[in-house]
Amino acid sequence: MTNRITAIILIVILLAVPLLSLAQKGRDGSFDLDISGGAKEVPPQLDALIAENIPFRRAMERIENALLTFGGKSEFDGIFMTDGDLIENYRPDEENGISENLRRILQLISMGQMPSYVMLIPTECVVLQEKVPGLAPIFNQKTLIDTVYGAVQGSAVTVDAYGALFRNRYKYIYYNSHPLPTSFGGYYLYREAMDRLGGQPNELSEYEVSYAGYGFYGSLYERVPMDGAKSDMIALYKYTSYDRRHNVTHYYGRGQSYTYDRLFIPEFESSDDKTDIIFGGLSPVMTIESDAPSTDSLLIFGDETAKSYVPFLADHYAKITVVMAEELTPELARLLSPDEYRQVLFAFSVATLAGKDSLLPLELLFGTE
Repeated sequence: MTNRITAIILIVILLAVPLLSLAQKGRDGSFDLDISGGAKEVPPQLDALIAENIPFRRAMERIENALLTFGGKSEFDGIFMTDGDLIENYRPDEENGISENLRRILQLISMGQMPSYVMLIPTECVVLQEKVPGLAPIFNQKTLIDTVYGAVQGSAVTVDAYGALFRNRYKYIYYNSHPLPTSFGGYYLYREAMDRLGGQPNELSEYEVSYAGYGFYGSLYERVPMDGAKSDMIALYKYTSYDRRHNVTHYYGRGQSYTYDRLFIPEFESSDDKTDIIFGGLSPVMTIESDAPSTDSLLIFGDETAKSYVPFLADHYAKITVVMAEELTPELARLLSPDEYRQVLFAFSVATLAGKDSLLPLELLFGTE
C-alpha cells in the first residue's frame, strides 16, 4: 500500500508542470480537458500536447506510460517492460510472406552447387518467455522454425539458433532496448553455425573484449520510452590467438563503395544506431576480406542480426559477402555470383522470414545462374 501511495504522489509531482500548462490552455480557450475516462485511457488532449511540445515529448511519453502502467496496462505498442527489459511481443501479420519467402530460399538453393545452410533466429520474446506476462499471446516461433527446417531437409543443413540462445537465456544475449541479439548472443549463434559449417569455433577465452556505446537506448525505447528501462552497451570481440586483419567494403550501387580496414568503427559511437559501430553499419552488399589462413569463402543472405555473429565468422574465412536480402537492387544483384562461394548461409530472424515480400529481392538472382 505504501508503494502504491508513493507512486501516486510521484506521478502527481511529475504531472504538475504539464497539467498547469494544460490548465492555462484551457483558460485561453484552446480546449477543455476531459479526464472522465479514468487512468486506463490517456485523454486525446494530452496526446496533442505531447505532439506539440517536441522538447518535452519524451518526458511526457514516459509520464503517459507510467500512468497507463499504474492503471494496469502491461503492453505498449506491442512491447512489454519486465525488470527494465523492453521486449517486443512479435506476432506475424495474417498477410505474412512465410510460404513465398521459403520458396525463394529453396529456389536459390536448387540453383547452386555449393553446400547451403539455413539459420532462423528467434526474437527475444520466445527465448525469454519467463519475462513476458503469463497471459500474453506469444506466437510459437519454435514450431515455425521446425516446420521450415523440415521443408529444407535434404536441400540444406540447418543451424539450431533457437537452442543455442535458449540454453544461454539467462545471459546478456539480447539488447535491453533494441530488438537484436547482442554480440554475446552472436557468439553463441556463431558457435552453432561454425559447428554446422564444418569449422572449429574459437573459445571465448581467445578474445579480448572492449566496450562501446555505453548507456545507449535502442529502437524499442524510441517507440516506447519507459522510466526504469535499462540501457545497453556493445561488446566488441577481438580474436587474440593470432593477429587478424580485415577489410570491410560496403556497396551501395551507382559505383558507390567505401572500405574500412577494421571490423569495428568507433566513429559511429555518435550515430543514432550505436550498433553501427560494428562494420560501420550494414549496406545492401558488404564484403569482409581477411588474412585468415584459409581460402574458404562464405556468402550470407541475411538481415540486421548479422551484426551479432558475422564478426566471429570473419576470423575463419578469406572472404565473406553479406547480402541484406531486403535491400538488394538489380545493379548489385548483377555483381553477385553465388557459385563462386564455397558455402551459402541463409540467416534471417523469424520476423524477416515472415515479412510480406521481405525476401522478394532474392528473385533478382534467379536469372543470374
